[in-house]
Amino acid sequence: MNCSKTIKAIKAYHFVTKEKFDTTREAFYAIKRDGYIRPRNDQSERRKTVEVSDWVEFHSIAGDSRYAFFIIDERLLTVPDNFLAMSNRVLVENQLYDIYGFVFDAIELIAEHSAFVGPDLIEDYNNLMCEIASEVDNTLLLPSIDKVAINQMSRQMRILHGMAFQDESVPGVPEALQLFYERVKRLQENKRCSGTKAIEVVKQNRKDERVLDLLIANKISTHQAIGTVEGGIYRTSLSEIHRVIFGKNILRI
Repeated sequence: MNCSKTIKAIKAYHFVTKEKFDTTREAFYAIKRDGYIRPRNDQSERRKTVEVSDWVEFHSIAGDSRYAFFIIDERLLTVPDNFLAMSNRVLVENQLYDIYGFVFDAIELIAEHSAFVGPDLIEDYNNLMCEIASEVDNTLLLPSIDKVAINQMSRQMRILHGMAFQDESVPGVPEALQLFYERVKRLQENKRCSGTKAIEVVKQNRKDERVLDLLIANKISTHQAIGTVEGGIYRTSLSEIHRVIFGKNILRI
């Protein structure tokens, strides 16, 4: 690795989730042995997730499972004491030891892997699903007027649940899914970019300090990483060690 490049790089982080393992540490070393970070829908049975969350469901239904996800967060700042302050989330100290991931050069990923860059869209997905569920519910045959108020919320929730799990046996879900697929594509096209525009957005983000998603539709070799996060410790090719801290307070080791 080029040491000067490691220092100057705009970093893109791929944080490992437990998937089917007991700890993120096990999942991390499984990826290292495999040698690749893969899109969720390209993961082998050995690495298939068994965890279900809103993030997984919303991104999956929106087609994002075809991507490998990375995070660009310019609020991840190396401070003079060689610690790394991360975002505005707060975790207790013992949780830091279960943080594992890989660090890449964001510009390199965009240039070499046709990566897409944009804000996290989970809130947009949620709002779009709620909007469509309400819209479709209004087109369904309604019960008698005295039951409408009681049943309306439960009907919309059933449609939302059916959309999340793509259960087309639920009344209204086939129509709702078709609308979602059409509108989410336009949403993604408007919110995400690639190529030269993506590089400009990432460079500008050093001033804006927004959290950006970087998405790649193919597997990425872990040998391309410029660093790792292992047990809460950020390691680069220079053997620099930084503690990953979530929150505004920097904790000395």
